[in-house]
Amino acid sequence: MDRRRKILIISGPSGTGKSTLISGLLGQRDEFELVKSVTDRNPRYEGEHYEFVSSEQFEKMRYQGQLLESNVYGLRKRLSLRNAFIGS
Repeated sequence: MDRRRKILIISGPSGTGKSTLISGLLGQRDEFELVKSVTDRNPRYEGEHYEFVSSEQFEKMRYQGQLLESNVYGLRKRLSLRNAFIGS
C-alpha cells in the first residue's frame, strides 16, 4: 500500500467558506492536518492560522529555500480610493 502523504490545497477569495470546509474536514478525518502559512505581518486577531515570524526570519527562510512558495505584495500609499477598488 502506498503510504505517501498527499497535499490538499484549499484556496479561494475571502468569504467563500474555506475555513468552514477546513473545519469540517479536520473534524471528520484524522488523516487531515492543517499546515499554517508563514507570514512576517503582525497578527490581526486571536486564532489566526499563521506562523508569525520577523521580517528578518522570513527573508532568511526564503533565501534558504524553506518555503514552498512566497509572495511579496503591497499597495501604494498615493493610490486614490476610487482606484483601490478596481480589480478587487
